[in-house]
Amino acid sequence: MTQENLTPFRCEISTSDPTVPLMLRVILNDQVILDQQHVTEPILFECWIPDTEQEHTLIFEMSGKTQQHTVVNDIGEITKDAFLTLTNFSIDEIELDNIRTFKYEHDFNGTGKKTTDLFYNYMGCNGQVIVQFSTPIYLWLLENM
Repeated sequence: MTQENLTPFRCEISTSDPTVPLMLRVILNDQVILDQQHVTEPILFECWIPDTEQEHTLIFEMSGKTQQHTVVNDIGEITKDAFLTLTNFSIDEIELDNIRTFKYEHDFNGTGKKTTDLFYNYMGCNGQVIVQFSTPIYLWLLENM
């Protein structure tokens, strides 16, 4: 497949605390394409999506966070926390910041029921950010912008 038949998907990944061994796996259509055992510095993530008629699922999966990685003061306010930030999403050079169809599934690190929320750039719990889209990408963009 030539690069002309591929669409670039990009985002930036960073950590709030490089000393905490937060792990990140990225899975595209059931294939692991990134397996970062400890996010210590910013990552410019990029993958190439076939631009053929197809449904795609891109999953960002964080693990390794424990209750000890969140520090709470006497009145219950979080004073220090370890989390991953995923920002500046784009597909084929088009920013996806206004498209909020990304889902965040987690269970509050085992302290609550499994929940699904819209994703707003922060992964503070072990879980998955799920991005579902279809190609050709311009049709999907027209339907979701």
